[in-house]
Formats: sequence, C-alpha cells, structure tokens
Amino acid sequence: MFSVILFSVLLILIGIVLLILPGPGLLFIAIGITPLMYLSKNFAKKIDNLEIFLYALFKKKK
Repeated sequence: MFSVILFSVLLILIGIVLLILPGPGLLFIAIGITPLMYLSKNFAKKIDNLEIFLYALFKKKK
C-alpha cells in the first residue's frame, strides 16, 4: 500500500513539473490521482465534486 501511495505522489509531482515544461502534465496528474481514489473514498468524493464543478465551469464558457 505504501508503494502505491509513493508511486501516485511521484506521478503527481511529475505531472506538476510537466505543466510548466512541455508535456502531458494533466495526464500524469490524472493517472497519479486514480490509485489514491481507490484507497480513499473521501478523497474520491472530493475529486468527483471537483469534476462536477469544472464541468459546470466549462459549460458556462461555451
């Protein structure tokens, strides 16, 4: 379980760096968050709420 958390955090950090540098930063962040969601239902609920918020935000802009 510790290795999954460590790997997830590493992917998220790589994703943050790739947001600044050219690369697929959001993809790395999404892949890093996914295993954490399976480990924590509370974290998963927060990510779901964020998804709903972002969807509504982008829908308003169109």
